[in-house]
Amino acid sequence: DKTKAGQFQCWPLVHKAVLQGPWPVLRSGACLVDLPGVKDTNSIRAKVASNYLPNCSSIWIVDRMCRATTNAVAKELLGEQFKRQLLMDGQYGSVTYICSATDECNPKELWGQLAEFAGEEPGRREHLQDRFDRLDHAQSEFNVLSSEEESRLEQLKWLTQEVEERKKVAKKEKKEFEKAEKVWQKNGSLISVQASVAVGGSVLLHVSNDVTAKRIAAATSLTAYGDAKQEYDAENSKSALKKRAFAKEKEKHERQEGELQRELNPLIAKLRNEYATQKLQADFREGLEELFQGPDEEERDEGALTQAGPTPQPLPELPELQVFCISANDYLRINKISPPSDGQPKTFEDAEDTNIPALSKSVGETTARTRKQAVHSVLRATSDFVNELQLAFGTAGEMGSAQSELCERILLEKLSALHGKWDVHCGTLTSELRSEVETCLKPKFDLGVERGKLLAKATVESWGSGEKRSKDKPGAVPHNTYLATAKGDGTFSSPTFGDVDWNAELAEPMQKAFVAGWEQTMNSKTNELLHLRRVAFKQEALDANTLIKGALMQLGVPAEELEPISQGAGGTVTSVIDENMQQVAQHATSKQREINRTLQPQIKERMRPGYKAVADAAPGKGKMNRMTNALNSHAAQEVSCILSESTQEMLNSIHQLIDELGARVAELGVRIATDLRRFYSASLLRANDSP
Repeated sequence: DKTKAGQFQCWPLVHKAVLQGPWPVLRSGACLVDLPGVKDTNSIRAKVASNYLPNCSSIWIVDRMCRATTNAVAKELLGEQFKRQLLMDGQYGSVTYICSATDECNPKELWGQLAEFAGEEPGRREHLQDRFDRLDHAQSEFNVLSSEEESRLEQLKWLTQEVEERKKVAKKEKKEFEKAEKVWQKNGSLISVQASVAVGGSVLLHVSNDVTAKRIAAATSLTAYGDAKQEYDAENSKSALKKRAFAKEKEKHERQEGELQRELNPLIAKLRNEYATQKLQADFREGLEELFQGPDEEERDEGALTQAGPTPQPLPELPELQVFCISANDYLRINKISPPSDGQPKTFEDAEDTNIPALSKSVGETTARTRKQAVHSVLRATSDFVNELQLAFGTAGEMGSAQSELCERILLEKLSALHGKWDVHCGTLTSELRSEVETCLKPKFDLGVERGKLLAKATVESWGSGEKRSKDKPGAVPHNTYLATAKGDGTFSSPTFGDVDWNAELAEPMQKAFVAGWEQTMNSKTNELLHLRRVAFKQEALDANTLIKGALMQLGVPAEELEPISQGAGGTVTSVIDENMQQVAQHATSKQREINRTLQPQIKERMRPGYKAVADAAPGKGKMNRMTNALNSHAAQEVSCILSESTQEMLNSIHQLIDELGARVAELGVRIATDLRRFYSASLLRANDSP
């Protein structure tokens, strides 16, 4: 692949590059993946990022600090389509924004933007303003000294020029005199007589010759040169003293300014970090909340709301965007990792202030959550196994066969009751999920279909309408791009117009309509209901365990024998329910992410005949019209079915997922009953052959 400069790139030949090393940040088991941007103009690289994102435990967006505080960067973060996908995936809480290069800080330039923000904390603005005033005062004093030094240098320069000029004149006049004197000695000289009338009428005669005049001029210019040289020498002597004094004052002021600058740099950098963090969090939240708003006024006027339900309100549990403002360069310099040639830290003196340690800690905490779950699972399984061994080889259970059969009957009776209650909970879970889909999600799907139908015809026609298109605004594309996009089944990466994705443009009105309902149903409500069932299941299992223990005690089984059995059984079923319900929730999340990504592929599949008709259009004059007519005709005939069938398939997949969740929970109930029976059977129901 060639770049604009004509150089070849090797990325098409490289699937991925893996780096491994003893880096502290990876000790917790983290894997950092540097992905292409999701808005990469190359569709292959963009697809790589899209495929990774559903499985990421944390998503980092990295940008330079200088961009982080401009024009609602986080609000427009990676585009509306990406934010919708985050919401539907339930991943909006896993996004982290990293502002890099925070050591690049000019306090004076930033103060005008940050002064008001600094005033939100009592005393901070005054404290910083005092530092700026002291810095301004020091710079003002130094400017006065610099001005005086410039005047001194200008004066000395002028005197130097004056001496040189006088020297040239004196040298010239001397040559003129010497030349005139030689002529006079050889040939004589004409006498010049000048007469003037004095007051009273007397006549004065002035007699001279050329040699005399030139001798006088030479003497005069030499005297002027001497005077100028003497003045220069005197001024230069004074200037040397002033120069040394200025050098000392300059060093003093530079030291003073440096100290104030070193004090201000980290203070302003930290202030900017706080400001950037709050602004990014506010912008990101505002951008997410906009996705929960209803259709805009234009769409209302167009009549796209005949089935619209109430506009969902922003979820109160929307998390804050996690922000880290870091300086990798200063961190490397502070810790002597970078070579000495890189110099001293520019802004920060403490490694903690670079926020690299905080970011590393966050990586550890993120991976620790997953590792903790895995370790707990292993420990619980090991503990349960040890408990069963202890109970199996213990001394309990020496009872007659009649008593053993009675205990077995009581145990089965209690477990049957538990199974009945469990079935009720399973039915409640699936019915509540279906009800949520019907009341919250399906109306949004219906609205999306209606809006999609309303806008689809105009959208398809706009692709060949001649309306100007930009990278941010859909519209017409030229003949070649139109054909290339159709041949790509609705997708093409244009160097001029960016990523063209007709399938996404057709899906967008629908996704806008149901994104909020999807998040509320498939993420928030599903997780809430699964959590409630987990709590209920644990309580039902513990209650059954208590009832079994009580019933066996009434049969005369000693309490000291039942207590360890009951405790072991209770601990086991609790851990099994926690672990399995967590797996059910993870399965629900994974499957719903698969389902919410099926809309565009389904639209693409149903639009393929139209795209093929474009590609098969006869060449020659009027081909563009034949291509647009073919695609417009297909869309006009099929768009209603395309949108309705696509959403119906998604709804079918959702109901299938609900059935899967119910089946998994039911299987868990069987396992819990089996575990309880195994615990008690292993210890108490070993019948003694003696009567």
